[in-house]
Amino acid sequence: MTAAVDRREPFRRRPVGRVAAMAHAVAGEMGLDAVLAETAETAGNLMNFGQLLVPPELLTKTGG
Repeated sequence: MTAAVDRREPFRRRPVGRVAAMAHAVAGEMGLDAVLAETAETAGNLMNFGQLLVPPELLTKTGG
């Protein structure tokens, strides 16, 4: 799913993998169990998924 977002907006790829890894690490530091840490990682991977529903011209619009 994250690849679909990256393909749609190749010039503004967001570091989704890094966000997911960081979310997992933070969950671990918080002492959350493995299931919650994996859930946080999944959420990090899906953070831009909603962009698939936004018209591309709005995502790449420049100016005011």
